Amino acid sequence: MKKRTKLGLGAGITLSAFAAYKVFQNYQALTLFHPTKRVERFQHMDKVMPFREIEPSKQPFQFTENLDSKILTYTYKGNTRSVDSFLEQSETTGFLFIQDDQVLYETYRLGSKPTSTFTSWSVAKSMVSAMVGVALEEGLIKSIEEPIGRYVPELNHSGYGDVSIKNVLLMSSGVRFNEEYANKKSDIQQIFYQALLWDQSADRFMKKLKNESGAGERFHYISSDTQALGMLIRNVTGRQPSRYFEEKIWKQIGTENRAFWSQDRKGNDFSFCGFNATLRDYAKFGRLFCQEGKWEEEQLVSNEWVRQSTTIHQDSLLTGRDSGYQYQWWVPYRDNQDFLALGVWGQFLYVHPKTRTIIVKTSADPDYSINEQETIALLRSLATSTR
Repeated sequence: MKKRTKLGLGAGITLSAFAAYKVFQNYQALTLFHPTKRVERFQHMDKVMPFREIEPSKQPFQFTENLDSKILTYTYKGNTRSVDSFLEQSETTGFLFIQDDQVLYETYRLGSKPTSTFTSWSVAKSMVSAMVGVALEEGLIKSIEEPIGRYVPELNHSGYGDVSIKNVLLMSSGVRFNEEYANKKSDIQQIFYQALLWDQSADRFMKKLKNESGAGERFHYISSDTQALGMLIRNVTGRQPSRYFEEKIWKQIGTENRAFWSQDRKGNDFSFCGFNATLRDYAKFGRLFCQEGKWEEEQLVSNEWVRQSTTIHQDSLLTGRDSGYQYQWWVPYRDNQDFLALGVWGQFLYVHPKTRTIIVKTSADPDYSINEQETIALLRSLATSTR
């Protein structure tokens, strides 16, 4: 009897510890978007979600520095404004300005530092697009005109089955998905809650999505489209997107620091948002696209894919914004000299090839939608101003 009591006590302690751990897990997930937690969470996503480490390059690349350059003002709507004031206004956590491979301005705020791993949110979408381009070049995908269900049969009974890969890239799948982060019942909130609180796979959520319009009829920005592309990469390569990205791109572009990709509790990457890295390493991905997919002497992403991804075409769908959307990159309709990856709450990876400018901005900005156009004006002003 005593032996049983000891076993029961031990089991009880184990169960209590497990329950406490689950409460801690759930607290981290439930408070991910809380106004008082965002700054910390966005720099420590490894405490919020499961993740997979991504190894850096064995041949590090380092930008040179010219930090004596004074970046004090920019022009917006005809007025000269203070860079520092706007960075404070938009709750910027990190800002990095590089031109001709020289770091001209770099600042870390709100408790961050150069080694902080900043979450990217939808900046990761552009990385997934690059992987599609690599898989296409390797012959793992025959054509982006093919239906995605041909490669991802798990989605054949969802709204995605007959949608072409191209329409998924263009955010015109026609699938119903609510992207409102402020709405706790929205799909974007529920995909996190169900995966992190109830241990359900992201795949399970994706399989339940249905159409609301015809594919290719209109632009509708939804993160499930990128998650479907992540499932495509996983199926054609036999690896999670994070692993494929690590091998084909991340380890090849001189990255130096810790990076990781957030996952659900079943080991599936959150392809639409899960990448985390330092500012300088983000800039190296920007440099790859600034150089049309070439790093040193190696073409990592085909230059044709880079051009297709970052150029508005005649048949491009209107987005209702000042910029259009190509293959998971935001691109201006007119004067197409730059492009950017953009994430919710103010994450930016900006590329201006003509001036060889790369700018990274990470934030926890509650007014990100209000500040977005001024941020882009700031980035363009820095890229094109004469120093």
